[in-house]
Amino acid sequence: SVLLGFKTILEEGAINASSDLVIRPSGNELMIKDIDEVVKKLKRIPQIEAVSVRSRAIVGIAYEDRLVSPFTAFGVNTQNENSASEIPRKMIDGLYLSSNKPKEVVIGHVLADALKGPSSYDKTLIKVGEELKITSLKGHSRTYRIRGIFDAKSFVVNFTIFFNKNELEQLDNDNKNSEIIIIKTNKDGIIDLEDAAEKLAAITDSDFLLSLMIA
Repeated sequence: SVLLGFKTILEEGAINASSDLVIRPSGNELMIKDIDEVVKKLKRIPQIEAVSVRSRAIVGIAYEDRLVSPFTAFGVNTQNENSASEIPRKMIDGLYLSSNKPKEVVIGHVLADALKGPSSYDKTLIKVGEELKITSLKGHSRTYRIRGIFDAKSFVVNFTIFFNKNELEQLDNDNKNSEIIIIKTNKDGIIDLEDAAEKLAAITDSDFLLSLMIA
């Protein structure tokens, strides 16, 4: 049915857009404690193929003298993301992030539409190479060049913006190291959330939330 097809697109987009699983701090914690030790232990689990630590922030975006906000921003290590995330392979215009180009960002195509206003929805008129002024909740502002636009086949993910990790943390480091994305596989290619939770709980004393990747 149409509904089933739409549900499948959402699920595939949400999971394949980035990774299989996500770990985030629980309660009021903003960062994952002892992040280096947690990552080291994660890499020892045979079913885990790749791991990438991300930072998050909420930002405002000024484009053509108009402020559009708020949006979720991710700061990522580009080398780790190439292994643990599908975003680098979802580019529909331009290129994915480069560690050698810290003042460049990539954005989802829904965000690209939104920056042009409601009349442009579903028509990605913003161009690779154009500039955006990004302002964090802390009031720090910088100008970035759009390096690429991606389509993750997920509305939620397509409404986000990606930075080099260190760059985003200079704008806002309150949510530094706030999540870990994981590529997890087994012989059947099935994600067993309960099994994964048990393995992850056994390797760290930190409280965390584990879920299927949706952003």
